[in-house]
Amino acid sequence: MASQNTSSSPQASQPDAQASQPDAQASQPDAQVSTPDDPPANPPINDFRTFISFVLTISIFGASTFAIIAGEMTDPADIWEEPSFTLKTVRSFLALSWLGFILALSVAGLSTIVWTLWQQKKHDKKWDKRWKMVENGALALILVLLIGSFLLLSLTLVAYVGTVGWVVVGFDVVVSIIALVVTMLQCW
Repeated sequence: MASQNTSSSPQASQPDAQASQPDAQASQPDAQVSTPDDPPANPPINDFRTFISFVLTISIFGASTFAIIAGEMTDPADIWEEPSFTLKTVRSFLALSWLGFILALSVAGLSTIVWTLWQQKKHDKKWDKRWKMVENGALALILVLLIGSFLLLSLTLVAYVGTVGWVVVGFDVVVSIIALVVTMLQCW
């Protein structure tokens, strides 16, 4: 009987040891194993990538205004006795808006290239300071291009639906002021 007791004792202690292992694992936070090739967990860079993806989406949408520029458009003079803008001006607004969206798309694409370079130079402290300047400059330029493009589209809308167009222009101006303040705060 003593032999059964000794042989069952290790078996009996094994389930207890296994039962205590999940408790020990539960008390430890999950640790991820990273490889040397993984990019660093850098929230500003992840935010920048998310912003660039958003800009690419908006710019592609805005660039579709080219089809309107090339197509037939109703002259605002046919709708209103005294239109706010002529058809020629409306076409110019649309063309400049399209140009703004295309330039924003280009800057966003260029920014992703710079981001890739930053990943390669991540251990160089001087590069990190330069990256911050490039990042802030790119963000400011993208904001100016996008907000300016939407402002031009809003002015186009004024020619066809006056009140709604002016409300959107006012909204664009408010967003421009907010973006300017936020950008200035970020740079300081």
